[in-house]
Amino acid sequence: MCTLPAAVSYLRQLLDCAKLNKRALTIKDAVYMAAEAWEEVPPITIRRSWRKLGINCDEVDPKTTPVETDGELIEMAQALPGCENIERDHVKEWVNCDKTDPGYQILTDEEIVESVQSRKERKSEDEEDDNETAVKPSISNSEATIHLEKALEWLEAQPNAKPAQLLILRSIRNMAAERRVFPQKKMADFFVKKYPAVFLQLPYNNKEEEKKEKKINKIK
Repeated sequence: MCTLPAAVSYLRQLLDCAKLNKRALTIKDAVYMAAEAWEEVPPITIRRSWRKLGINCDEVDPKTTPVETDGELIEMAQALPGCENIERDHVKEWVNCDKTDPGYQILTDEEIVESVQSRKERKSEDEEDDNETAVKPSISNSEATIHLEKALEWLEAQPNAKPAQLLILRSIRNMAAERRVFPQKKMADFFVKKYPAVFLQLPYNNKEEEKKEKKINKIK
């Protein structure tokens, strides 16, 4: 009986797994995958894709753009239903009505001082409420994944659920599931992997030093 090389058998296993996953894939999974893939497309890719169509969009220079005259504005206004009797004075009044409006409320010195003091009072009240609030115990990644899965099933069953809401909740569920499988490592784990020689020389990490200490203690 001839045996296949390890690399060939490994590739065959991957193909078998791909076939099984393809059979288990549903239309709902395909829709989610398409939506998630579209969300990952950067805007610059969409902008550059139009270049291949051969469309040359001339940029409009604001300096050379013709300004609409009062007569053109009057004609456009009179074309609207109920505005057939619009005159030039009305158009000028509409155009110039916002020239004296700065776009924000002008406050006096007393009003400014009062608003600042009220903000400080609200901030101190919020800080007191935060201090009084008890710290809740954190939820594990496994528990979060289970609850989010139930929430996703509930939202999918709602007739008025929006696609954006489903995608957001699904992405949060996936994040919790990934953290459950690949828990976040501590900063010390990174340094141990990056600089193992340094950590081997630290106290209680050098096995030879520990053996020497045990021998000395036995002799004593």
